[in-house]
Amino acid sequence: MKRFIFGSALFIIPIIGCFIFFEWKCRDCLAFVKKRNYIVSSLANIQIIATGTSHIEFGIYSENEHQIYNWGAAGQSFGYENALFDRYINQMKSLKVVFIEVSETRLLMNDEVSQWSSNVYWIHYGLPYNVNVLDPRSYFHLTQAYDFFRPIVINDLTKKNDRVEVNEAGYMVENHDGRFELLSFNKNEIEKTFKMVYDFDEDSVVIAANLLHLERTINLLKSKGIRVILLHPPFYYTFNRSIPQELVRRLQNKVQDIARFKKVEFWDYTWSMEDGVQYFYNDNHLNKDGARKWTSVLCDSLVNLSIH
Repeated sequence: MKRFIFGSALFIIPIIGCFIFFEWKCRDCLAFVKKRNYIVSSLANIQIIATGTSHIEFGIYSENEHQIYNWGAAGQSFGYENALFDRYINQMKSLKVVFIEVSETRLLMNDEVSQWSSNVYWIHYGLPYNVNVLDPRSYFHLTQAYDFFRPIVINDLTKKNDRVEVNEAGYMVENHDGRFELLSFNKNEIEKTFKMVYDFDEDSVVIAANLLHLERTINLLKSKGIRVILLHPPFYYTFNRSIPQELVRRLQNKVQDIARFKKVEFWDYTWSMEDGVQYFYNDNHLNKDGARKWTSVLCDSLVNLSIH
């Protein structure tokens, strides 16, 4: 019996050790974790925040006097956003302005699509939103989406250069080449090879749920005396013109209705950089130069707030 137990231990312990090592590597090298650490350590001092999906994640780059903290993340829905502010708002003693992304892709985002996102927010922020906290798999990256985390961990272990970094203001610094750079910023090639990767299926239930979360976030922020600005990020024209325009009008009308009803601002930059091919990473994300330019425009628009 002792020999069986000893043999079993020799077999099981290395497996457990490997699991612990790779789980630790997932948590150690994810840019998501670094961003979380920056914001949690700076909660009391942050004055301006921009939240949203990867359009904010790659679109806000703070080097300015009026620093905008970038709290965007790929797939970050209105529901996660509301849960984040609900948890941390009372620690944000200096917060004065919040930009909230209201792009069409975000308004059509269904939380049920990517369950791994829910687990990531549960693991790193302790948010119970949209996750089964009683499921042991939700506590570990390796038990629910290692196909996503595996290349990140491998890149970290092999010290490859295509890792994603994050600066102290939350900006995601992408080191590998984007689609536009790979095409040498050739407008004809960009247009010829463009393929829409989003499904603009108009689901009224999903839209209503997202708008409800947005309204809850606005109510929470305004109750603390925080200025809320709804923000549509810039897209390149190949992306803009491929979104059904009637859908764009309907969704923007809904956003404008909320802005009027809640007495908040809506700043629409959808077409503002459509011809600046040199400012884009791909058809709907800014590169570092574009992020610098757009962030500067936003900061210039906040001058009258006298934020120091």
